[in-house]
Amino acid sequence: MRFILKAIGFTFIMTIAVVLFPLLPVSQTSSFEELTINDHPIEQVKPLSQQLVELNGRGAGSRWEKESADILADYFQQIGLEPLPLYPDFLQEFKIGTVTYFTENGRLRFTTVGKAVNPSQNVLGYLPGQDPNGKWIIFSAHYDGQGEIGETIYPSANDNLSGILALTALAKAMVNEYRLNYTILFVAFGAEEVGLLGSSNLANNLPVPKEKIQAVINLDTIGKTSDTLHMYATEINPVISLLAPIFYDYGFKTETIITTGISDHYPFALKGIPSVTVATDNWKEGNHSPEDKLEYLNLEQIGSIAGALKHSLSYMLR
Repeated sequence: MRFILKAIGFTFIMTIAVVLFPLLPVSQTSSFEELTINDHPIEQVKPLSQQLVELNGRGAGSRWEKESADILADYFQQIGLEPLPLYPDFLQEFKIGTVTYFTENGRLRFTTVGKAVNPSQNVLGYLPGQDPNGKWIIFSAHYDGQGEIGETIYPSANDNLSGILALTALAKAMVNEYRLNYTILFVAFGAEEVGLLGSSNLANNLPVPKEKIQAVINLDTIGKTSDTLHMYATEINPVISLLAPIFYDYGFKTETIITTGISDHYPFALKGIPSVTVATDNWKEGNHSPEDKLEYLNLEQIGSIAGALKHSLSYMLR
């Protein structure tokens, strides 16, 4: 059993590796291949993670956030996800106020003020289930970061390119699987840092009745090396009970923290949908600082978490 789990984990490590790092010359490549996102020669194409981390922190409502959303929408399309009928370009757009920042208990925080006139967007791609009346499962992570303040850029790698890497690896793996009865929706949320605005927008405009959504599993700050995962929720729910033993099989201890807010699972929990955010227990280290850099992410760990989530589907679908 553990050999099988290690093999699955290795597959996800390799899947994320080709997202993190450029392709080797053709003669050296393995069967894993990173999809290009433009028409430049292959040696000129940067990996997805590098493209996103270079966009000045991807601050909510900024042109950098919009450019990030376009990159992710193209990536979703190229790996084979389908757009929801209501959002044929993979983007669910909404408006937010002007972003401002403040310090709370020594930690940099963000909010919006004034009229909601600045564009933001969620990126949505899905795998339709064989049963059109079947349940839905949502996997998510926010792609916006802390942006830039003055001349200081906040790369926002762990918060939250780490979640995006796991989300895209999981999506890419599931595209190649036999189509399930359930529908799986993958969402990259915008405007999380300023008050969970992207997830609130989707929770208020669900693509199906909330009763059809079996679970929302959100990934946020999972890249700092740790053997302990925190699972945040508003109450003990079936998703937590299902995930804890699976994460254990992949080498992680788990701690359940019952609280409000925290991340993008919360607006769905308020609707009565079983929801959870997964993070490492040390996620606050370097959080919301210019030192949250891509090179500090634990690639193997992100791959293991993605592998565990793929494994969890076999239980959720029973």
